[in-house]
Amino acid sequence: METEYDEARFRNEIAEALTGDSAIRMIDFYIGTGERLHVTGAGIRQIGALIRSGSIKIVVDDARLNASGAGAEYKNQLNTLFVRTEWVRTKKELEKAKIEQQRDLENYLKWSPDPQPKPGGSDPSVFRSDSRRRGNLVHEATHALLDLRGFKVYRARNEVAAFLAMMVYLLHKRELESLLLGVFQKPTGLEKRADEVAREKGLYTKLGVRLTRADLQPLLRGVFKEYGDDAFGRTPADGID
Repeated sequence: METEYDEARFRNEIAEALTGDSAIRMIDFYIGTGERLHVTGAGIRQIGALIRSGSIKIVVDDARLNASGAGAEYKNQLNTLFVRTEWVRTKKELEKAKIEQQRDLENYLKWSPDPQPKPGGSDPSVFRSDSRRRGNLVHEATHALLDLRGFKVYRARNEVAAFLAMMVYLLHKRELESLLLGVFQKPTGLEKRADEVAREKGLYTKLGVRLTRADLQPLLRGVFKEYGDDAFGRTPADGID
C-alpha cells in the first residue's frame, strides 16, 4: 500500500482534534487525593499545541505497533506518537476522495431545486477520524501530558488516567455508546471497566473529581491483569522540549 501522505496537514489535523474539540474541555479529574496527578482538558490541549509545533512528533509505523499490539502508542523517551497507516489518507486516496466529493456535489446541484451549493463541502481530511481513533488519540495524549509534567508514575496509574480521560471525552463527544456497543469495534475489558468507574464516581457529570485507590480498584485490577509485571514499572517522564 502506498504510504505517501501530507505529513504537515496530518499533524495539524491531529493537533486540531486535541485543541479545537469542546468535548476535550470536560476532562478534569485527579488520580489520588493530592494535587499532583491532575488530568485536565487544558493539559490535553497543550499536548495538541506541542504536536502542531513539532515538539511532539507523529510517525506512522505499523511494524512497531504490530509488535506491541497497540492501536497507537506515545513513547516518552522519543516525544513521539506512533500511529497506524489506517489513520491516514494517502495522497492518492485523498485525490480520489476529492473527485468523489466533487461528483456528489455536481449531482446534488443537478437534481436539487435549490440553486445554492450543498453545505459542508470542505476537503476530505488526511486524518481518518472515527470514535475509536479519536479515543485512542486522547488516551495517548494523556500519557504525553504526564510526560510533559515529568510524572514518573507507575504504569498502572498512567494507564488508569489515560483510559478515564478517553471515556470522559467520548461521552461528551456523544460517541461513548457506539464504542461500548461495539458499533465500530468490540470494546476492550479495560474500556468497560473505565466506563464503570467513570459512571460510579461522577466523572461524566462533575469536574475536579478526586479518585482514591479504592475508587480505582476495579480498573486497576484490569490493568494488572492486562499488563502483568509491566504495570508495576514506572514510566519514564523527562519532560518535552
